[in-house]
Amino acid sequence: MTAQSIAPVLEVARLGVLPVTPDFPAGGESDGVWRVPAFPGQLFKKLNMEAARKLDTGTLDRLIKQPTTLTGPGDAQLIAESTAWPASRIVDGGRTVGVLMPEAPPDFKVSWRAKWGSNPDKYGPLPVDYLAKPNDWLASRRIASQSPADRSAVCLNLVRVAHLFERCGIVYADWSYANAFWHPDRKTVFVFDIDGCTYGSRPHVFTPQFEDPLTPDGHPVDRFTDRYRLPLLVARMLTGLREEKDVFAQLRTMPGAVPGILLAMVTATERTARPGMAELLSGFGVPVADETGVLGWRAPRKGNRNAPPSTVGGTRPRPTSTRPATRAASTRPGTTPGAKPATRPVSWPGSPPGVRPGATTGRASVPPAAAKPVARPATAPVNLPPPANPVRPSPPAAPVHRGGGDGDWIAGAVGVTVAIVVLLFLLNLIFG
Repeated sequence: MTAQSIAPVLEVARLGVLPVTPDFPAGGESDGVWRVPAFPGQLFKKLNMEAARKLDTGTLDRLIKQPTTLTGPGDAQLIAESTAWPASRIVDGGRTVGVLMPEAPPDFKVSWRAKWGSNPDKYGPLPVDYLAKPNDWLASRRIASQSPADRSAVCLNLVRVAHLFERCGIVYADWSYANAFWHPDRKTVFVFDIDGCTYGSRPHVFTPQFEDPLTPDGHPVDRFTDRYRLPLLVARMLTGLREEKDVFAQLRTMPGAVPGILLAMVTATERTARPGMAELLSGFGVPVADETGVLGWRAPRKGNRNAPPSTVGGTRPRPTSTRPATRAASTRPGTTPGAKPATRPVSWPGSPPGVRPGATTGRASVPPAAAKPVARPATAPVNLPPPANPVRPSPPAAPVHRGGGDGDWIAGAVGVTVAIVVLLFLLNLIFG
């Protein structure tokens, strides 16, 4: 049964009789998830009381209808094959109690072996967490090793979904190890927990190991936060490494356009300077239209107006800045021993001046935390060039000699004598 054939709002009674014990245990914002025999291939996610109380039904209804508004080539297939897009809002007497959404296709299940446990042999979907591991770890779990090309293919499919979100104005916010599956042979992905998405900014969703240093806990998350969390996840999947310093170092040695774009996204010192999902997707060799509607073109990024467009499928120069060096280069935890993450004060939408917005429950939220102090990066010495027409100070005026020496006395006496002689000469002429 396809999502298009399901009513956007259903009474819970339409789901039939469900067992007391859910097929998937409670966690996050749900009291459990059940398979629904009346709707084959669909899951019923029952919201807990807190999540149901805070739910914005208008946003959920808009999400449910979103696929019917998309006309791009491949959009419908991407949604059907790679996402658990919410199909229906479930109500009980007018009160929203949960969401109906598709289960990952059966062919996502693979056999693998756990390291520990009484029953180590497993059969099920693999979280993307496992791809962010080196090949020797995969081999120890009897999962096929992944070449750089294999990893790139999986990452490309994940970026396709992220690009679709950004095109629609959807903020996912919870990019992490836990919210997507991948298949080691077919290189496909399946993203879930989409029912918690919003259009535009949303209250902070705390995601361990993926916290954006430029979006501190307690501040709303938005598309610029997604432009940090998603590329960090992709970078870890692409390299098989987890520590940021190791991931970044590995990216700097890798060929092609994608590593440079990922680095630009995760190391930008301004949130709004991060490249968008369209540019990242183009780095994989997929021509995409940006805000201008033009394929394969993007405006130069802020801070580097002379930057060339992305080279699709080719090499890309490391991002450089043309602005004067007015501060030390920013570092993130682990990039330099003992370095502290550099942060910048940010204006947050929807918050009155001077008022710290509070965090609310999201898919993986925590209670509001006290505002963290903002560390200012150390200022590097700056050697400024001299002005084009330097203004030279005027030389000091010559000092005025006040007199008082022997030479001054003699000159005075001579002057008096001359005056007397002239006066006598004049008197002689007058009186004969």
